[in-house]
Amino acid sequence: SVVRAFTLVPDRSAEDYIALKMGTTVLGGSFVARMNMNLREDKGYTYGARCGLLERFGPTVAACYTSVQSDKTGPSLVEIRKEIGDIVSSRPATADELKVFQDDEVNGYPLRFETVSALLDDQVTNWRYGLPEDWSERYLKGVQSTTADQANAALVAHWKPDATSWLVVGDKASIMEDLQAFGLPIVELDADGNPTGS
Repeated sequence: SVVRAFTLVPDRSAEDYIALKMGTTVLGGSFVARMNMNLREDKGYTYGARCGLLERFGPTVAACYTSVQSDKTGPSLVEIRKEIGDIVSSRPATADELKVFQDDEVNGYPLRFETVSALLDDQVTNWRYGLPEDWSERYLKGVQSTTADQANAALVAHWKPDATSWLVVGDKASIMEDLQAFGLPIVELDADGNPTGS
């Protein structure tokens, strides 16, 4: 089953955008982030699970995404919801966790600008989204200066577990019971995204 959990959050012009990005990275931004360590390394439900901010015009989409064994669809939904709920309540991001991802982002940042076309793409992105010309410099400084308290405050402010939408694509006969047990209203769609009426 293909599983997506997502919610709308502010765009990159928001004051706490970088803090939100770093908090989301702790949740699922790399192999060693919480979501993958749970669903893949601990449970063995998937080959990989990630979370991140998907930038668009207007609001950004905060999303967690994975593909899991069909017979583990229900347990996977439960674990994803648990990880999202935990990071905004009982188990917020720690300074040590955040430091790992800050170092990774800072150390890998120069690789984005190895070619002239990459530099140009960066400026085009800034223009497209109405960001300041010095966004690239501001971004790196923002990553380095973000504290765990700031990352957690941004997550609490913007990622509401009860306002999270879920998309599951899979074999209905195999997963419907799990979906019903998850406890949310179910809307069935066909391959073109149209409601089936069933």
